[in-house]
Amino acid sequence: MDQFAVRFSRFFIKHRGINLAIIGGLTLFFAWHALQLQVFSQFVDLLPRNHSFVQVYEKYNRQFGSANVVTAAIVAKSGTIYDEQFLEKVYAFTDQIDKVEGVDHGQISSITAITIRDQEVDREGILRSRQIIGEQALALLEAQFFTRRTLRLAASQNAGRVPSTFGELREHAAKRKAELVELLAPTQATRLEQMTDRDEAERLRLLRKENAQLEFLILRLEELPPGYTLSGEELAGPDGNLIPAELMATLPDRIHQNKQVFGRLVSLDDQAALISAGFIEGRLDYSQIFREIYDLKLELESDGTVEVHLTGQPILTGWTFEFLPEIVLILMLSLAILLILLAIYFRRFYGIVMPFTGAVVSAIWGLGFTSLVGYQLEPLVLVIPMLITARAVSHSVQFVERFYEEYERLNGDKDEAVISSMAELLLPGSLAILTDAFGILVIYVSSIALMKKVALVGAFWAMSIAVTEMLLNRLMIAYFPAPKDTKHYVPEPIVKVLRVMSGWATGPRSAKVILGVWLVIVVSSFAVAPYVKVGESRPGTPILWPEHEFNQSAAAISKRFYGADELTVVVETEMEGGIHRPEVMAEIEAFQRYMEQEPGVGGTLSIVEYLKAINRTYHNADPRWSIVPYTPQEIGGLLYLYEAGSPDPRILNPVRDQVARNAAIRVFYGDHQGDTIRHAVDRIKDYLKRRPTGKIAVRLEVPEDDWISTVFWWIGPLLPPRPVELGVYLQQPDGQYEKQAVLTPDRTDPAPEDSKERMLTLPRMTRELREVLVEAGYDDVGKLANAGVEELAEVEGFDLVTAYALIKAAELDRRSFSVVAEWNSEERGTNVQVRKRGLYEPYELWVKYQSGDYERRESGRWAEGTSFALASGLMGVLAASNEEVEGSNNATLIASFVTTFLIVWISYRAFSIALYLILSLGTAALVSLAYMYWTGIGFDVNTLPVQALGVGVGVDYALYIMDRVVHERKRGHDVVEAVRIAIQTTGMAVFFTASTLVGGIIFWYFISSLRFAADMSLLLSVVLVGNMIGAMLLVPAFTAVFRPEFASAAGSAEPQASDVKRE
Repeated sequence: MDQFAVRFSRFFIKHRGINLAIIGGLTLFFAWHALQLQVFSQFVDLLPRNHSFVQVYEKYNRQFGSANVVTAAIVAKSGTIYDEQFLEKVYAFTDQIDKVEGVDHGQISSITAITIRDQEVDREGILRSRQIIGEQALALLEAQFFTRRTLRLAASQNAGRVPSTFGELREHAAKRKAELVELLAPTQATRLEQMTDRDEAERLRLLRKENAQLEFLILRLEELPPGYTLSGEELAGPDGNLIPAELMATLPDRIHQNKQVFGRLVSLDDQAALISAGFIEGRLDYSQIFREIYDLKLELESDGTVEVHLTGQPILTGWTFEFLPEIVLILMLSLAILLILLAIYFRRFYGIVMPFTGAVVSAIWGLGFTSLVGYQLEPLVLVIPMLITARAVSHSVQFVERFYEEYERLNGDKDEAVISSMAELLLPGSLAILTDAFGILVIYVSSIALMKKVALVGAFWAMSIAVTEMLLNRLMIAYFPAPKDTKHYVPEPIVKVLRVMSGWATGPRSAKVILGVWLVIVVSSFAVAPYVKVGESRPGTPILWPEHEFNQSAAAISKRFYGADELTVVVETEMEGGIHRPEVMAEIEAFQRYMEQEPGVGGTLSIVEYLKAINRTYHNADPRWSIVPYTPQEIGGLLYLYEAGSPDPRILNPVRDQVARNAAIRVFYGDHQGDTIRHAVDRIKDYLKRRPTGKIAVRLEVPEDDWISTVFWWIGPLLPPRPVELGVYLQQPDGQYEKQAVLTPDRTDPAPEDSKERMLTLPRMTRELREVLVEAGYDDVGKLANAGVEELAEVEGFDLVTAYALIKAAELDRRSFSVVAEWNSEERGTNVQVRKRGLYEPYELWVKYQSGDYERRESGRWAEGTSFALASGLMGVLAASNEEVEGSNNATLIASFVTTFLIVWISYRAFSIALYLILSLGTAALVSLAYMYWTGIGFDVNTLPVQALGVGVGVDYALYIMDRVVHERKRGHDVVEAVRIAIQTTGMAVFFTASTLVGGIIFWYFISSLRFAADMSLLLSVVLVGNMIGAMLLVPAFTAVFRPEFASAAGSAEPQASDVKRE
């Protein structure tokens, strides 16, 4: 063995007290931080922030809506939605979800929301906007809902006795108010806060709540039209109905004629209504959000007349938190099974305590570091810490197994056995841990925040095993009493299996058969591996089982409506009011018609639908006037009248901004599977590539069909961004476009000086937002660049997403930049630049138009006229995430393989060892990809880290085996005999570790309520078994067949621990 390893081991054990104190102190430090660790989710962590789609989303999400949306469908079990009780439930859900913390009040859509409106011309000929079901009907539904809720609360507080008429209600309200006044007498004003009797405090709280609701209800009831009466919980008008019959009779016609409602918010069979609510991307309590919304669902379903279906990212995240106790229980059960299997295998105190203690200390270090760097745990990535902890157990098993082997060989000399086993495993253990850590760290190349967190924490956690297992275990054995029995116990069944495997791996014919089988597996796996889907591979979510309520709800909504999944394309113009130009409206409508030709599209919605409906209404509802007016003045005038006639100034916010410079086209799909998203994005890109728009069309162009594109597809995240070309096209009199010559100055320009005025050039900045920032103390770009994300997110108008985007933009804006291409036209008042600010920073398109300042175009496009920017909405950010995951997966696997190859080659100075290891790792990775293909598991942010961890597992197994082969060769054995000894000795720990880990996770599939956990248990089992077979059969077979000279010849024996001078 290496003399350095022996000397280090002897030195470490000699100074065991100091070393134990250091490790103990660090463990206490990390334990204190681990106690501060929080478990929560942030939608912002799922976004690849360097992707142009996400940058467009960050710029417009507060204007055109968040992708973090809850969608609910209320379905009538019989009849249609044109029923008073059904409409009351729709109103109830809409009203109550608006009160959930974190909701964006301007992003609530339903037929009872104030923002969903129709239009009419009154008797004076004035165009007015009206709520789609009518203001009178809406007020009546509000009164009925609060009447029912208030009286039910009163019944719960008064033993079921409730007022049943208006008079009785007023008497009851006066009585309850008197009771409250008595309880809240001046001498008892602070009683609620100081009350020690919890029952009395709860009674007082409910009495306050009941009084507030009674006062509000009486005010609402006094506003009812004459003739309304109260009977029990029911309000009724003169005709016996809550909503007048003549008003209800007109509702179907109004809904069927409104494209933004029929098919989107009301099902085509009139049996269901859809409600959606967007949430601000901040620090949200998803568990509380889920509980409030789900309780509302149960309340509405309690009378058995409707079903309520819930979907959306907040609901999905809420479900994962509901299963969090189960996840923790399953992980604890896995550890318990590991302990039981350790006891069965070793039957010794050391064999149980060492791996378990090391795993616990490693977990303390990992969790403490997570908290120390300000990260949180996500429920779905808890499988990653579990796997890293399992890796710690694996390394510990290798050491304990080798210790008992050396203890027997050295006739019970415990200290020498510790030193000898530590020295022999120092190199393979260190290399295995190093490659483990790097295999996880390379995930950091992804721009998805969650992946960066997993990479950083996972890499540290993996590296901590070097201390918590390789060193701490040795110290513990040094302090523990020596085992009484020097004989190394090995389970006889495993011994027999290993003998058979060693015979197969080294037999002249069997070894070649193994290589033949390996070749068939590689070819068959390689044939299907490229077809593993990226993104979700099934409707709904693969995180939950198909029969789960969430997936059933997603299927029900997709069947009845346009689709709950939305892809938003932003339409940008070069000036305020640009959207109102008829040619821009024509481009928007042409794009909509193009997208509607795709079979998977349920429908589209834009400002054009609003405008046509308004124009038709203004002209006596004549269908011939359902057209776009011919001048910007007419368009602007009609839209102004529509806005002026609405009580909500945000009425057009979902489709157009306040200054009419930008608009949104919403494209609705039935699901957000990976293939659906890819086809949608490819179709849009093809349309934009073939059809320039505007008098001047500018875009950044990158070839997509050359060999360089293939290279970037494989390892793009590891490389600087590919150089782009600046394409400038001028529209000619005949309508054709001519490409213009551009300059390539390749000069460096300094950043402009900080100023309050320059803040307006930052993305998404308006004068109103700037004034808010100035009041908060951020009065120049420099202060914004140095701001903290959480602090800036507290400023009115900002959340975590927009705060991060603004800080990032401010940081970039203060750096000097290289102008790699530009085009200038004084005649047209247009200046275009392509800027680059750093080696790995993306190329940026900046445009200065007429008297304005330079503005960055996040989409890489600009036009004097109409420009389409991809993409926003849920499907837009998922498209970016899928592209990032696909590129990151390729890059991480290649980087892991290359790094592992180089580390092993340099460490052992043997090309063959490194090559055989990589062939084994590559085979296991291919087999796991083939398994994903056949089982329909797609790549996403949750499955990506599993592949990286799988590489680390394979390195561990194969390195320990091959290191033992090297040692046995140095002890004088020939290659075949060295391989046999390695399999029958070190292979014992490899076999046990793999079987133990599989036994500890395979049962997830049968008991987990999360399909993700079940799928990962099988996938990881395939990875573990594949790597074990590769390490114990494939790598030895290569060695036995090709007999590489990777070690010294027989006779050049290595020094033993006892040969090295004791210090």
